[in-house]
Amino acid sequence: MSSSVTAFVDARTRSRGVPAEIVVAVLVFAAFCVAVLTRTAQMLEPDDFAYRASIVALTHGHILLSNAQYLALEQQLSADGGQGILQWHHLASGMWVSEKNPGYPFFAVLFYMLGLLRVTPLFWGAVACVGLFVGARRWLGRWAGLWAVVLYCSSGAALVFAWRSTMPSFTDASLIAAGAGLLLWAMIACDAPPRRRLLVGLLAFLSIEGAVFIRYTNVVELIVAAGVVLLARRAARVSWRTVAAWLGSIALFSAGVLAFDRIVYGAATATGYSAGEITFSSSALLPNLEHMPSQLLRAMPMAVLGLVAAIWIAVRLARGRGSHDATRRTLVRLDAVVAATLLAGWSALWALYAAYTWTAQMSGGGAAQTVHVIRFYVPVIGLIALLGAWLLARLPRRLPPVALVALVVLGALSFQSMAAQGLGGGAGGGPGGGQNGAPGLQRAAVRAAHPRAESGPPPSRRHPARRAWGPAQSSRPPPPHPWGISPGSAAGMVIAWPYGHARKVRLIGLGGSSGTYSLVYRSSDETTSSTAVADQTTPDSSALPPRTPHVLTVDLEDWHQLFFRQVTGGSREVSRNVVADTELVLELLAQSHTSATFFVVGMVASAFPELVRRVADAGHEIGCHTFDHRLLYALQPSELKADIERSRASLQDLCGQAVLSFRAPAFSVGSLRNEAFFTTLAEAGFECDSSVFPVAGLRYGIPEAPPRPFVIETGSGPIHEFPLATWSLHGVRLPVAGGTYFRFMPGRFLEHVATGLDADGETCTFYVHPYEFHHGLLHVSGLTWHDRLHAPYARHIILHNLFTASICERWGALLARHRFVSIGELHDSGSFAD
Repeated sequence: MSSSVTAFVDARTRSRGVPAEIVVAVLVFAAFCVAVLTRTAQMLEPDDFAYRASIVALTHGHILLSNAQYLALEQQLSADGGQGILQWHHLASGMWVSEKNPGYPFFAVLFYMLGLLRVTPLFWGAVACVGLFVGARRWLGRWAGLWAVVLYCSSGAALVFAWRSTMPSFTDASLIAAGAGLLLWAMIACDAPPRRRLLVGLLAFLSIEGAVFIRYTNVVELIVAAGVVLLARRAARVSWRTVAAWLGSIALFSAGVLAFDRIVYGAATATGYSAGEITFSSSALLPNLEHMPSQLLRAMPMAVLGLVAAIWIAVRLARGRGSHDATRRTLVRLDAVVAATLLAGWSALWALYAAYTWTAQMSGGGAAQTVHVIRFYVPVIGLIALLGAWLLARLPRRLPPVALVALVVLGALSFQSMAAQGLGGGAGGGPGGGQNGAPGLQRAAVRAAHPRAESGPPPSRRHPARRAWGPAQSSRPPPPHPWGISPGSAAGMVIAWPYGHARKVRLIGLGGSSGTYSLVYRSSDETTSSTAVADQTTPDSSALPPRTPHVLTVDLEDWHQLFFRQVTGGSREVSRNVVADTELVLELLAQSHTSATFFVVGMVASAFPELVRRVADAGHEIGCHTFDHRLLYALQPSELKADIERSRASLQDLCGQAVLSFRAPAFSVGSLRNEAFFTTLAEAGFECDSSVFPVAGLRYGIPEAPPRPFVIETGSGPIHEFPLATWSLHGVRLPVAGGTYFRFMPGRFLEHVATGLDADGETCTFYVHPYEFHHGLLHVSGLTWHDRLHAPYARHIILHNLFTASICERWGALLARHRFVSIGELHDSGSFAD
């Protein structure tokens, strides 16, 4: 690019009006968000359910699901009576996987955990608008960035897929748009520092690579981007070092995707789709060309502007060949090269899907199928917007706003029309779908699309699906037939599947080895084998609980209530979630015949007194966790005494047993020298405490405290202290007692810790919270956007939802292999201290 052309482009970029452009662009995108968010979310086709299941599974750290995990997730997602999981299938390994490309859940999972799934496509849409604004303005000058943003947001296709947050279409389109805009800037910003061009171009390629991970066919855009960099490198004055960095990112990304596919799908070139399920054929060209143009025009009317721009640029290039103005010739060639690149990316993807057999098969549905078939063409709307911006930049000043208003009106009407389409409008859903887009219910070993079979047992009130995320562990032998096999009709046997499912199948064989049962069965149309329908393990004698007793405690508090108070400073009633979550804990303890100490918050006891009675009737000790879970630092000694006496008296009245154990909220003792606290406990009648965490922590911890049970003498009597469990690693104490520490540490490390403590004969205290067993994602309703942007909100939502899927599996294994008792049992035995 000549220096005169560079100076001209720079002058256009430096022209005044940037603040106004930015403000208007922000307002346009804000209006786009309002239009999307004010319409109630819907799931229109099976793909929505497939992606939703992948996102939820990923919050538990899973891409592949065992049969038990699949059934649990199915029940969780269909709890409201809707569809659960669609378009997943069995791998040869016996695991379940979504047939959809795997990338989108990784881009959406964080938003889902924050309770902001609907914001996912809008966030990436904002990224796209930034890239388009930067690239278009650098190329075309003043107001062009705004035109590109408005064009990108104006179509009904953009609106409907930004509205459908469980679908990846708008997100991969946004990543391609952002990549195109940034790469355009990097290629024509010849005056920019080389390092800045390198970084911007690298971001562009990373963005396009993200789109490829979301949908593998977007690789055509990556190929076009790499091609233009190699062909235009010299004219754009890009160094080979920069090109090598950009193309190197493609090589690393490709290697990563191949490795990912090999790990997940079993082969480097495999995907979630079965062989032959996705097909492209020349025979599909005519049906698609007959029906798709009209549907694409309705959904993306700005494509007309893009085509007109491409034609106009071609005409200018032909006429400019004989021009004596070198600067004009160079500018015309620049426009032609950029337009050709955008047109190549646009036409490559559309040409690919013009040969797609599935859209050809769907073509008979007419306008009713628009929302189902256009999604494959949506990823290039950013490229079309850049071409359309070129045309608007060449029109007289008053015409672009008029044209854009007309496009916005058309887009709004198209959005309303497409949003009304769905499962009832035809067989949407893409490949793998059966009638009405639903997968063939008999093609897999375990299909739970209809979780309530007539012959099956009623669903448990205790949400057994939550337990099923990990194998069920028990120190007692399972029943003779762990799947409740009973004689059925001549056609087969009736198998009462765990977790409220039932299927009629023909029993071929039931066997097992090493205590693990396996089931081989035949459905109506195929034979399938499974060794993990429901994990039922009989431990051998070597796994019997050892003699060393450890203390197990449960902090019975309502996470939803306490989290609301922490974020807003306000108060709310105790939610019923605490009842369901506590029942899961009780069930786990009953399976292993383990007793524990439940430290109960007084507000929970007041709201659900029957829950406290149920805990006590199950043989567990009731302890005090204050009345309203206020930190001890915030209480005067008189307030503390009144609080614990009130709470202790109410608990004793409810459970009919002496309440002798105490735990401070968040272990907020402060110091072993806190004589007022320990004396107040003794005066109130408590004999035991478990509030000391002998680690150096940010919010709590007493590093100088002994790591094992000890006695604190007060003027009103002794307090037997049961500190929380730690593990010494090269002289550094690591917290391993429970909560976030317990969930984040590797399971093998925790088993190693427990085994080492047993071998040393050292008693330690562990704890759990009922909310860690919660059925589904932890979130709080009734919060404002201001509350959600509050720092503790994001931190706690993420920390308290990560790796919760492993909690049942980990505690099940520990309870089966080690001995746990309540504080009262250990205290009464007199064996906890010398």
